[in-house]
Amino acid sequence: MIALISKAISKLIPGQVEVIVHDLTKGRIVHIEGAFSNRQIGDESLINEDELILIRNQGNIVGPYEKIDVNKGKITSVSVLIEDRNYGDFMLCINMNVQPIINAMTELTSLINIVNPAEKNNSLIKNDWRESINNIIYKKLNDIGVSLTSAKKGHRQSLLNELNNSGFLQNKGAPEYVMKTLGISKATYYNLLKNI
Repeated sequence: MIALISKAISKLIPGQVEVIVHDLTKGRIVHIEGAFSNRQIGDESLINEDELILIRNQGNIVGPYEKIDVNKGKITSVSVLIEDRNYGDFMLCINMNVQPIINAMTELTSLINIVNPAEKNNSLIKNDWRESINNIIYKKLNDIGVSLTSAKKGHRQSLLNELNNSGFLQNKGAPEYVMKTLGISKATYYNLLKNI
């Protein structure tokens, strides 16, 4: 049964999840799925009684915690203590290779930061009230923790308050642009303005 569970877990992200089963009675590794570390079946478990007590005190689950694999890099792990009177005691160690995610995040961050900070003050952008409105909406949505598609009436009211305070609504064409951006009708727009 444990071998089957291990196989199912390793299939979630093939090649990136390793499941190691320790038989605590034997003190040995008895099963490995999706192997990428240099652990082998038959290796000593090296899990002592003090560690087991600590794991029991944490509800038989420890993690996630970080490990390093010399080949893969950073690994995030979770260990589960399975105690069964009929089948014995086992430790299930689930290791996920997170290095590809870290590498991807680094690449994405470098792409996001590729613009020279000085370019943010580029007059082409600075003088475009549409860009200014976009920035205000984006920042406000982040502050209140909602997306534009999930924004409710109260959120839109808050956005319009912010835009009104900015003065950008005075620009010719700005009301129409805001209506289109927020996905609201002309009637809704002016009703929200009345509440300011």
